[in-house]
Amino acid sequence: MSATNAGFSYIDAVELENPGRKTRRWELHAQDGGLLGFIEWLGRWRCYTFRPATSSTTWFEQTCLREIATFIESETKARRANRAAQS
Repeated sequence: MSATNAGFSYIDAVELENPGRKTRRWELHAQDGGLLGFIEWLGRWRCYTFRPATSSTTWFEQTCLREIATFIESETKARRANRAAQS
């Protein structure tokens, strides 16, 4: 697992190991270490999605939400391009 800022202002993305999986997964953490949620591929929607942690203490403002959405869009485009190149 490796942490990256990945273009986030206040969030660290930690890519999770994926033995046997085709898609990538990340945990999102506040820079103070608190778990915010997960970014995972949702097959039925055919895109990466953000799943918030079940804690009631996760709070997001417009910059964080915009950056999460941008990250999801970027990774979805990369996944689709990779699949197209393999076809």
